[in-house]
This record gives sequence, structure tokens and C-alpha cells, in this order.
Amino acid sequence: MADPYVSEVKYLGGASLDFIEIAVDAGTDVSSIVVTVYNANGSVRTTNTLEFLASTEFGKDIYVINTVESSTFNGLNKRGAVSLSDDTTVYQFISFDDGAPVTANSGPADTMTSDQIGQAGGGESLLSTDGGASYVVQSPPTPGTIPCFVAGTRIATPDGAVSVELLKPGALVCDAQGGVLRVLQVLHRRVSAADVITHPTMRPVRISAGALGHGTPERDLLVSRQHRVAVRSPVVERMFGCSESLVAAARLLELDGVDLIREPKRLTYCHLLLERHGLVLAEGAPCESFLIAPVSVDAVSDQARDRIVSFFPQAMMPGFRAQTCAHIPGNRQQKRLIWRHLKNDKPLISNVSAKVTG
Repeated sequence: MADPYVSEVKYLGGASLDFIEIAVDAGTDVSSIVVTVYNANGSVRTTNTLEFLASTEFGKDIYVINTVESSTFNGLNKRGAVSLSDDTTVYQFISFDDGAPVTANSGPADTMTSDQIGQAGGGESLLSTDGGASYVVQSPPTPGTIPCFVAGTRIATPDGAVSVELLKPGALVCDAQGGVLRVLQVLHRRVSAADVITHPTMRPVRISAGALGHGTPERDLLVSRQHRVAVRSPVVERMFGCSESLVAAARLLELDGVDLIREPKRLTYCHLLLERHGLVLAEGAPCESFLIAPVSVDAVSDQARDRIVSFFPQAMMPGFRAQTCAHIPGNRQQKRLIWRHLKNDKPLISNVSAKVTG
């Protein structure tokens, strides 16, 4: 079994934008793996476990540590360091070229001196494609990819279904929670076949027609791994006391009829920016629009970020918190939610308020 390694790290731009991505062999028990963030003086800043499984590709499980998914992580320091270890072995102890190597005086890497892996800017990350042997600058960062639809996905509107890439600013789309929502912008990101091979987390998830239950979606739905789908069922009500919860598409891969698009091909991802975070009906399935959050805003291109900030300038203000349209369980709760549906053979969708037509 190959050693786990830091596959991507972002350390500039503020704690809410920082993340650490860890790659391990698929199926590895990660309960003993610890990611320790160090200060420049060698003391321990935080100790973090692997909780958020972002995707699985090419035989690797990809875990992401950030301020949203982790209860302990509070960012990195450009002059600090990161160790990756388990109960017996320190696999990596790395730092950045912005400062000097760090000598740890406590924690798993105690007495060790860090290896420097390079330097990245505020809108960039350091990415490894060779098992942690070397790192290159990645722009924009790709922490397991961000939520978006694949072009061609049909979105319900009051006048019928429209492919997401054809929606215009000012258009109205059906709100799966009732009423309509106004489109501010549809932002596009083109991904080449070479990009898909180099960055396997860019491969979309395919949710086959009917896979969520009761004929939902109406035809195959393609979204990025982190795009969240609303689960509406009695199980949600019993677990969380609400009618629906949002679950990342990557969490659905255990379901029959949900899989990754394996063959590399050119893609266009579309970020559907609405007047507020909402649920649209994509191929008849309730799916989220683009969520204005520091992590997602920082992960798009500079041009897309400028457009988003022009509509939501508060997104770049200190202390800004994303306003979600529905309950988003933590990683472990999402896993348990799907497990309970599978165990009891229950559909994830018990009712949908509208259907795509046209």
C-alpha cells in the first residue's frame, strides 16, 4: 500500500480559504491518520483528523480539511508547516518557501525539520501529481472541485426547461422550495481532457435517471462531485427534524445508478449564480445553486470571482458567513444519512414540487 500524502494545499488568503487535501489508497482506514499544523516556531497550532471524503479516483480517496468541514482546523501560516502521520510514522513534514524550514518541538514531527515544497500566491495552491514527491502551482485551487452543473443540464423555468448554459441574466427559474428565483449570471469554466486526466477530482458524477427515487432525476444528471442535491425523505425528518438536507453528489456514489464519468473528455462546468442560494430543479432533481462562500468564491477564476463579488461584495469581508437555503449536515452525518437509506431500501426523494417539462 502506497503512503498517504498531501496532494494539494492552499495557505494564503485567510483561514476560511485555506485547505489541505490528503490522498490515500481507496478504502484505507484513516481513523489513525492525523494532519498537524505547526506554527513557525515549531509549536503545534492544530491537530486534525480526516473527516471529509471529497472524492475517489484512480484508486485514491481524497480527503479535504478546511474550516467548513473540520471542527479543529483554523487555517495555515505561510511561515508554518504541516505534518502527515499515523500512530507509528510521519509520512511528510512540509513547509513553504515564504519562510525558513520549521523545526518541530512537539507533536508527531518533534525534532524533525520540514521539507520546503514551493511558494504559491493568494489565489493559488500547491498541487502534487506524483505522490507528494514534488509540487506545482495550481490556479485556481481545486479542493475536491466546487459545486457546478455540466453544460446541457436542463433547469426548470416557468416557461419550460432550459439548458443551464443558455440561461440569461434576469431569467427566472423554478424554486424547488416554491416560487421563482432570478438568475444573476451563469459563469462558465471549460475543462480540457488533459485537465481531467491531471486533476481527476474534476470528473463529474453521473446520477442516472430514477436513481434518487420516484423517477428522479428524469434523465441522467451530470454535476461536479461537490454539487449538493436535496434529499427529501422521512429519514431526513427523523435524523435532522427538517424536510430536506443537502448532500454532496460524491456521497451518492454508493447508490445504484450513481457513478463517476471515467473517460476523460472536454467539459464545460456552469456556476448558476442566483439572487440567493436556492434549490433549482435540474433534470427534475432538486439541486443547489452556487453558494456564496469564501471557499467557493476563491476557487473560481479571477474573472468569475470579480463577477461574483460585484453582486455580493460582502463575500470578501472578514467574518462573512454563507447563507444556505437548506440544512447541510456534516460529513459523517451525510454518510450516515445515505447508509440509512441503503439499509432500509428507501428512496432519497419522496416528493418533488415540480417537474422539468419542454
